[in-house]
Amino acid sequence: MAETMCMKGLILIHLGLRDDGINLVKEVNQISERKYEDALKSYVQALKYDEDNFNILRDTTVLQTQTRQFEGLLNGNLAEAKEVLESLKGFLRNVGSYDVEFSELLMYHIRILDDTGNYQLALDMLESNDRAKGGSVLDSTVGMEMKARLLAKLKETCMDDVNMAAWTDQADTAWRWLLGQNADRYEYYNGLLANHGIDLANVTTKTERKRSKFSALTSLSNLLQPRAGWLLTLPQDKIL
Repeated sequence: MAETMCMKGLILIHLGLRDDGINLVKEVNQISERKYEDALKSYVQALKYDEDNFNILRDTTVLQTQTRQFEGLLNGNLAEAKEVLESLKGFLRNVGSYDVEFSELLMYHIRILDDTGNYQLALDMLESNDRAKGGSVLDSTVGMEMKARLLAKLKETCMDDVNMAAWTDQADTAWRWLLGQNADRYEYYNGLLANHGIDLANVTTKTERKRSKFSALTSLSNLLQPRAGWLLTLPQDKIL
């Protein structure tokens, strides 16, 4: 690679493009000496002359990742990212049953769908790639967390009582599964209670709401005994 770049630099110099040739050789030298920030400056300068050069763009993105300069690396165009990921599916062949990189790619695609408001599409993709069903999403915990959050977002936009009830049940199952894996995560308790309309961040002093909250906490504590018995060790006026 380095020899090829140096040869290209010499050719550019002999073609009368002296500055371009020298800059190219500088880039190779700076990378070899691990002067990544200086190399990145040279590549950015080169892009000013040839902004569509794929090789320069590729090496620039690698250097931006290496130097943690993510602002320049990320475009932020979620809609275009979604289209690229969908197009990428057509090029993937012979993906193994335990392919970590493909699993990460799927989760990234699902997050893009989530960020663009395509909650149902994201949920469908997640469920069709569920590891328990022979799918390619390998991290069951991350997948279940995403599923629970997607169901919560679907409920927020739901106008159908039938779907609302179904999504509530599915979210309940997801949060309980997560608590079974790790009973020390506050986010899981908060998610489960929020699924039943109890917002711990905005508690109320109304008696009927207090009874509802305490009943839910009692049920949750009984479910997770003995690990979550601490839920009932505080006075009611403290947890409600």
